[in-house]
Amino acid sequence: MVEAERKKWRPDILDVHSFFPLGSPSVHWAARELGIPVVQTLHNYRLLCPGTYFYRDGRVCEDCTAWKFPLPSILHGCYRESRFQTAAVALMVGTHRVARTWQRKVSVFVAVSEFAKQKFVEGGFPESRIIVKPNFVHDTGPPGDGGESFICVARLTVEKGIRTLLRAMDLTGPQASLDIVGEGPLESEVQAAAARNPRIRYLGVLPHRRALELIGKAKCLVFRQNGMRRSVE
Repeated sequence: MVEAERKKWRPDILDVHSFFPLGSPSVHWAARELGIPVVQTLHNYRLLCPGTYFYRDGRVCEDCTAWKFPLPSILHGCYRESRFQTAAVALMVGTHRVARTWQRKVSVFVAVSEFAKQKFVEGGFPESRIIVKPNFVHDTGPPGDGGESFICVARLTVEKGIRTLLRAMDLTGPQASLDIVGEGPLESEVQAAAARNPRIRYLGVLPHRRALELIGKAKCLVFRQNGMRRSVE
């Protein structure tokens, strides 16, 4: 039944984004068996790093790139701080490295920056098939008249620099204020910082249009560009 449906529905292109954890690279193989070109957008480093971000214990970590099968990630429990769950992700990463899925089954990769492209090239991905298309948002126009009002719209995780941002607010002048929009593992820390510092306001998750309105009114949008930090020995 599944095979019949697959052959009946024949798209011109298969555009794959974040297939994990609900899907697997089997979709790439199925598409190519039917002669359908596959475009894979590389939103993060999951296909090289089971922990996704090349980031562990407060530092850049690329240990798994030196291994055909990413054993270091299992040792450290890089995915959700669980060795068991990390083993499942590492099995996916390692299996498709060995099978050369990314060299054989994908027509074009889309990276979000030149830096990200280079990391994937270093990881064995075909450079000639990686194009760069940076992330973008709707232009909100020139900054508003919000004085020294800052805004951060992000997933609240360590690698996004949320803790650094909260500490920075303790060092700014009394005229500076910060709105934080988003959710994530560090939500309780953001809530505690907002309760402690009246110049920090945690707004939680907002509709897309409302978030853009706040960005347009703010003096500055604070963000961390994924992949721009390198380790310093």
